[in-house]
Amino acid sequence: MITLRQLKYFGALARHGHFGRAASECAVSQPALSMQIRDLEKTLGVDLVERRPGEAVLTAIGRDLALRSEEVLAGARVNAMKLEAFKYYYAPAGAVGVAGICAKPTPEILKLQADIIAAVKAFTVETGPIGAFTAGHDDPATDAAIIQYVSAFVPKMSGANFNPHVSTGVAPKEYLDKMLAEPFESFTFSPAGAAVYQLGPFGTAAKKLKGWD
Repeated sequence: MITLRQLKYFGALARHGHFGRAASECAVSQPALSMQIRDLEKTLGVDLVERRPGEAVLTAIGRDLALRSEEVLAGARVNAMKLEAFKYYYAPAGAVGVAGICAKPTPEILKLQADIIAAVKAFTVETGPIGAFTAGHDDPATDAAIIQYVSAFVPKMSGANFNPHVSTGVAPKEYLDKMLAEPFESFTFSPAGAAVYQLGPFGTAAKKLKGWD
């Protein structure tokens, strides 16, 4: 099972080319980071790093993993996109829901999503425990909902089924049902950039791992 922690550590190693500096960036010990990289290589069945005295050099496959998503996002020019926000929504998660504002899909954002999915396809697995995505919640139903959301995202919520949105918070379902009944005034906006985040409570963005303007 590939975890976000492993990908975060690998990204730091790719940037620094040095286990000690990568460990320092991630605020972990060098042996802990090295073990996670070893586990990632074991899961994928390939060598990602050539270990040399005083440095870590990515193999061809390692460079491919490090560059694929970055190339897609860096070339997408997301801050030039024009998106139309048109309604409220919320995703139920146990007794509460994650609220958001939906944007109408555009050809540009659908292509970006398809390019990202294609770029990381070789490095993904179907599902995993809640710890592979985020910390567990008090309500097991919330954990189950997040695991199902991630596991079924492609293809059930991608392509023609994609719902671009901006999450705005977590609230009880009773409150969110009232929110949906309120009128919504459409507006146009442009993203400030693109970023990869580690998931937090209820599937919200918790920690920024990498960003592109």
